[in-house]
Amino acid sequence: MRPDRFREQFDAMNEGARERGRPLAYDPERFFTWEKGCLLAREGEDAEVVAATIDRLELTRRGETRNERSGIRALRFGDPFRDGDNADEDVRRVLGELPRRGGELGPYATRNHIVSVTEVNGCPNDEPEPVSTIAPAALNPGLAAARGNGSVRVLVVDTGLVAGVTETYPWLRDVVTDDELEPDFGPLAQYVGHGTFIAAVLKAVAPDAAVEVDDAIPAIMAAAVPEDVFGEALLEVLDDKGWPPILSLSAGAVTEDDRALLGLKTFMERLAQEPTVLVCSAGNNGRDEPFYPAYHAKSMPGKVIAVGALRADGQGRACFSNHGEWVTVYAPGERISSVFTAADHTPPLYVYRHSTFEECRFTHQPPYADCSCVTPRIDGERSLARDGNAAGIAATRKAFTGLARWSGTSFSTPIVAGMIVNQMLESGEDDPVVAAQHLLAKQAVAIGGGGSGTTLTPPTWRPLPYGPA
Repeated sequence: MRPDRFREQFDAMNEGARERGRPLAYDPERFFTWEKGCLLAREGEDAEVVAATIDRLELTRRGETRNERSGIRALRFGDPFRDGDNADEDVRRVLGELPRRGGELGPYATRNHIVSVTEVNGCPNDEPEPVSTIAPAALNPGLAAARGNGSVRVLVVDTGLVAGVTETYPWLRDVVTDDELEPDFGPLAQYVGHGTFIAAVLKAVAPDAAVEVDDAIPAIMAAAVPEDVFGEALLEVLDDKGWPPILSLSAGAVTEDDRALLGLKTFMERLAQEPTVLVCSAGNNGRDEPFYPAYHAKSMPGKVIAVGALRADGQGRACFSNHGEWVTVYAPGERISSVFTAADHTPPLYVYRHSTFEECRFTHQPPYADCSCVTPRIDGERSLARDGNAAGIAATRKAFTGLARWSGTSFSTPIVAGMIVNQMLESGEDDPVVAAQHLLAKQAVAIGGGGSGTTLTPPTWRPLPYGPA
């Protein structure tokens, strides 16, 4: 049986959501996810219209959240525990009764979409594979030489930084965070190392980057967060720490009607006015549909850079990578090697959640034997449970000594962010938008493998063999 990766990942997110009394639902055709019994509206007239409609339909109000920085109100109503995982009758009724409004203002309300580091295909594309050494030579991209002529601040918004990594790896010693994640000696939480991995990729490519890691996407709820919470958290972080030249974000969402996330509207408006470039992952759905906030690269070129993933051999787009004319650039994103945990005498165990597939699960690519959909072979506890596991197969467990090999547009993103840092320091350009434009004009080349778009590869990245089945 082919693993149902989306449903498995949805169940992981929904476990944490249900425990908090805010269960989720998903659309089985479009594969977007939202908080049940909740609508978002702009504070003021829009929110009052939605509230009046809820009352007119005699639906029980369960409370509301006023997000002051983003100006968005989340209104909760009805019974979110009914209707199953594919329906949300209370929200459907309210949306159907709201007045129609077109133009730039858009609808009075939207669902509260879930922003995730995974989306459709999970983990982000595969799950991390241990690397048997902590030697810097095992990193890919490898460690670049420091320039020593200054630094450029980069803020990574993700799942946080694992405690101990700055002591284990000297080249990470100046990475900072407000709240380190305490090491978990088994089994490891599924996404506890995601932010650490990204920060380490960035520092390998750009040793002079002044990297800060924030945990606005907590590893709980499988590294997923409602859009209104995320939008508010982003603004709080940036208001407290200041807007950096480069903001690296490896998360996003598909939306119900392909409209931009309402919860991030104020953040995107602020971004347009700040001296910041947003470098964000294009997503791992293998599609060309809008994935936000990366899709803003279409309307905000230069300010938003949407990053897709290249195959491990660099000869074309990775099968899992989102694509389309809105994707700014592709960078290595399959089987990247970087830091996952701190090295320890008692290596923590990781229990695999998902099984690998019998063949590449994206029909637009040939069935390569080395495709990260297929190799290495893994039996995951969620896939086994969904298949009934009549044979009593145990989920794969592996110990991590510090480094991992992992795939996803999540990890292409910090490569591009690091290359912009290097461009700024090499050229003396203070404006990250100008630096990014010059970098793309100078170094980007056409993607191979019959795809369309341009690519960026850092000098220390090594392509890996990639053979047909």
